[in-house]
Amino acid sequence: MMMGVVIIAKSDGGAQVVDDYYDRAVAWDSLNSIDQAFIDQGWLTYLILDASTGRLVVQDSLGIRLSDLSGSVEMTRPQSAATGITTLFQYQEVDSSYTFEVGSLSPGLWDFTFNTSYARQVLSFSLRKEVR
Repeated sequence: MMMGVVIIAKSDGGAQVVDDYYDRAVAWDSLNSIDQAFIDQGWLTYLILDASTGRLVVQDSLGIRLSDLSGSVEMTRPQSAATGITTLFQYQEVDSSYTFEVGSLSPGLWDFTFNTSYARQVLSFSLRKEVR
């Protein structure tokens, strides 16, 4: 029975070490203001995942889809401190969305952190999505 307890206790991957934890803690105010700047815009975001592609739709407070964003998306597992996969997203005129490659993400929860530029303003926001 004790052996079972030991196996279960070690099955979560062990202790997680967050890279640049101190630097991010020191810069928390500035990082938080970038996130707050996005929230203050009043925009709505939708994330759709296909087999190997992600599609992001961003609408302003009037429901008009935005076409002037540029930037990247970082995909990480919420339970892991490991550095995630970062890729650029591209605007698609056909449906006024932004697409990016997700590769073959394993099933489970994923955090998608978008670091964007809009009208010379840096904005950041995160979405959590379950991959099936």
